Amino acid sequence: MVTINDIAKEAGVSHGTASNVLNKRGNVRADKIKLVEEAAQKLGYRINTQAQFLRRGLSNKCYILVLSTMRNQYTDFLDEIMVGSSSFDIEIVNIRSKSNISHIFNDCLGQLPHAIFCLGFSIKKFKVSRLHSVKVYEIDTYPEKNELSFQISSVLENFREFLYKNTINTVIFLSFGFEGDYSLSSYISESIIQNYSSKHYYLNDYDYVLKLYPSLKLLTNLDVIFLTDKFLLNRLKDMFKWFGKKDLPIFYLVGSSDFIQQDNVYTLKVDYRKLAQNCILKIENKTLHHLLPYESMSRKFSFLKENTNAIKILTLKSPISQALSILSDRYKFLTGRDIVIVEREYEEILDLLSNPELLVDIDIVRVDMAWLPTYAELIFKNISNESRTETINDKIDKSVSKEYTHVNGCQYTFPLDISSQILVYRKDIFENTLIQRQYFEKNKKSLEIPQSYSEFDKISEFFTKNSNNESPTLFGHSRGLKSPIVAACDFIPRYRESLLKNNMTLSIIETVFLDYQNSINYTKKSSSDWWEDFVNSLKTGETVMEILFSNYASPLFNDDSIDTEFTFGYAPIPGNQPVIGGGAIGILKSSKMVNEALEYIDWLFSEEISVALALLGGFLPSKYVVNNTNLNKNFPWLEQFDKTFSVGSRIKWFDFETDLQFERLLGEELIKKMKNAQ
Repeated sequence: MVTINDIAKEAGVSHGTASNVLNKRGNVRADKIKLVEEAAQKLGYRINTQAQFLRRGLSNKCYILVLSTMRNQYTDFLDEIMVGSSSFDIEIVNIRSKSNISHIFNDCLGQLPHAIFCLGFSIKKFKVSRLHSVKVYEIDTYPEKNELSFQISSVLENFREFLYKNTINTVIFLSFGFEGDYSLSSYISESIIQNYSSKHYYLNDYDYVLKLYPSLKLLTNLDVIFLTDKFLLNRLKDMFKWFGKKDLPIFYLVGSSDFIQQDNVYTLKVDYRKLAQNCILKIENKTLHHLLPYESMSRKFSFLKENTNAIKILTLKSPISQALSILSDRYKFLTGRDIVIVEREYEEILDLLSNPELLVDIDIVRVDMAWLPTYAELIFKNISNESRTETINDKIDKSVSKEYTHVNGCQYTFPLDISSQILVYRKDIFENTLIQRQYFEKNKKSLEIPQSYSEFDKISEFFTKNSNNESPTLFGHSRGLKSPIVAACDFIPRYRESLLKNNMTLSIIETVFLDYQNSINYTKKSSSDWWEDFVNSLKTGETVMEILFSNYASPLFNDDSIDTEFTFGYAPIPGNQPVIGGGAIGILKSSKMVNEALEYIDWLFSEEISVALALLGGFLPSKYVVNNTNLNKNFPWLEQFDKTFSVGSRIKWFDFETDLQFERLLGEELIKKMKNAQ
């Protein structure tokens, strides 16, 4: 048995130092912390658990680990197991995302329970500790023989027979697990992939199906969706009904035994209560029940009548343009009118705005809000006096700046996908005890979220490999030199901070140029990165922090769109003088469908649709979205929406006014200076 003395000897430190490190107390140097942690890992020591084992041995506690999104699927199982044993104390532990599994498993193991059950997923692929005295069981996992799962051969045989008897083009698998989870859905999909066109989507919540609608809407009665959650089935059918889709695919549900038959659904019924009983019998060393699913079927189809009468929208390719495209089916179902989304690149749209005669077939244009002073009066209809304008404005949160809507006192647009610069950082790194100590020893200052750009640059230097071989990331942050506008937005907050510190002395810009040039040393040498690339640098672990526009940062806080074990936090940018951004939508002067376009925009700002847009990754600042606490998962800055957006500006800042031409000239100068400095 490994002791603290063993670890101290292996690490070459005193018993007291080893004890302080393992119990996270005392003022221990970073190099000592590293030595002790490496020694403990090498010797297979789990902090505190060995001592607990000697003191009290295993308890009668049993933990059931289950993904939060799979609780509905396993309702019968969980209800049954909670009342099924008088000998053991059963506790259900919810896991919010796959990134938490290792941590939660090890914490449960540290309590020395009698057993840990992993419900619906395998622990094989995760880095977890092992104590042979603690029994670990996987429930409802495949393909290895598992007596706490249903007979996989029977399920697979039934599904293959179903496919053989029906003319099937495509098989879609929907499940709440994750790739490599050894679940029933994963095993079935892997087993039939060679013979059928198939795709497996792993969902992180029920609302994620809305994002899949563009793919699912193409399915017909010659396609099948395989799923294991009856609540997900109902959500899918409700979504298709909401969009008006009548030509539904076939649903194949492996569900619980109390499931009520529905039209167009094949069911393979299973008894989760009996599965729970088997788990109790297993830990009590008794004979298990025989588990075998059985089949029930029903089916019905209908079709949707075509109708065309399109509103055409020109927009940048972005999360909200994809969301608008998805929801256009819902609008067509309600009104019979098509919505056509035309996506173009940033510079291409700018060229079109300079030649509005080329926009003759377009009704609505989504523009960057910074373009409004230049183009609003030229191309957009003045909607100040339209009766529906006031109705729409009443649905917009009052803290949204008029920079998104007005030029020279007249309204031309409505805000769409608004954003403000925020600082996003690797929370797991900033809260790491060892890294905090290393930073303190190097800089004689605590590692904290930077409040100024001087602090930002100091932290970036520390987390750049070329400056610090111990850095867990390659670079401190990314540089924004892809285009003049990106470069200007990256630089302006730094310049504003210096202006405030130096009594608005404009000549300070040369000093700020030099600081900015120096900060580039702590970035990767790419000049083609866009805001999405900044996000990817955080996701892949290349950088420790980024200054991002909030509408691009959402995927880092939404479990269904992030595939990394890192955790992230957000804060105001250094200096707290952010640039606001995002888009606005206006109706072209040349449009023949002004009333129809206003009706459509009014629909976008309704509670139902603005919240749906948010769930799809777009951000439309209706008061319904801003006040919806359930959306904090996607947009954590909604909790402080007023503070995030009230301090930011783009066109007007104190007595200064800028426009697109200013940003272009500034950005071009920045790019030139940075290239010359290399």
